Amino acid sequence: VAALGLLGALGIGLKMEIRKIFQDDEELLTIHVMRAEPDRGKKAHGFGGMFGMMGPSTPVTEEDAAEIRKLHGVASVKPNLNLVVYAKIGDEPLGGIALEGAREEDAAKFKPYVTAGRPWTGGERGCLVPSRLLQMRSGLKPEDVIGKTIVFSSMGKKPEKPELLEFTISGVLDSEKLGLRGRMFFIPWDHALDLRESVHGGLMGGGLEKGTYQELRVRAASATVIADVKNQLKNLNYEAITAADIIGMIDKLFYVIQGFMAAIGAIGVIVALFGIANTMAMSVMERTREIGVMKALGARNRDVRRVFLVEAASIGLIGGLVGLGV
Repeated sequence: VAALGLLGALGIGLKMEIRKIFQDDEELLTIHVMRAEPDRGKKAHGFGGMFGMMGPSTPVTEEDAAEIRKLHGVASVKPNLNLVVYAKIGDEPLGGIALEGAREEDAAKFKPYVTAGRPWTGGERGCLVPSRLLQMRSGLKPEDVIGKTIVFSSMGKKPEKPELLEFTISGVLDSEKLGLRGRMFFIPWDHALDLRESVHGGLMGGGLEKGTYQELRVRAASATVIADVKNQLKNLNYEAITAADIIGMIDKLFYVIQGFMAAIGAIGVIVALFGIANTMAMSVMERTREIGVMKALGARNRDVRRVFLVEAASIGLIGGLVGLGV
């Protein structure tokens, strides 16, 4: 029972932890949009969608974004840069990180999530750093990195303007509260576009021309219009995926994982059944004299059987309770 409970809880806990990533308010209202098949004479580029779930994709453009902004129920549309670069704070390397651009009005929305420092303002070359990656990949505390320079880079030829790769850390974000976005670094939008050109699309985005993007992030005006916006996008030949779609796929995957773990745990229960049966058999063999005395006193076969069944059931019950406690 302890094995069954542990493996079952592990499967449920993993699912809850992953679902939590997609359940912050911002992500629940966001629709990830792209063109999954080549059209308008455009060339297919890479694999689209979150986790590459949509197959080969066609780059989307600013014209596509303008078209989507006109749809009923759409609050905002922002290209997703999908920028992966190397990062370094001073002499402390952070390895490959996901980087996004945010407009000034979006940066102000990060204020409730800032644990140290502040969002950037005006034309400042500021950077917001996620607390989780900072903790995992360096020995630096949030308050220690405020004001320090962070440098982004990519493989390939040396950039013509190295100064475009340098930013000042203005704040540290609480990764837990931000959900899916809590693993990303954020810099001002215009500077992010310049950086993408400087690092030639980053580690994973090579091949996209200026003004084209792999994906658009469409924010619905409210949760009630998400389904309507998604249908409008599909009618315009766009592929769209919401947090609800992702959560549904996660649930389906974990039904299989939980079933597999439960099957492994069930082996322990089957072994326990044989253990109890063996205990019953040995008990009968070792207590023939006691059974004889009971029979001599008038006990019937069913009375004797009841004694051993109650004893075995008690062993199973106590063992199960101990297993649950463990």
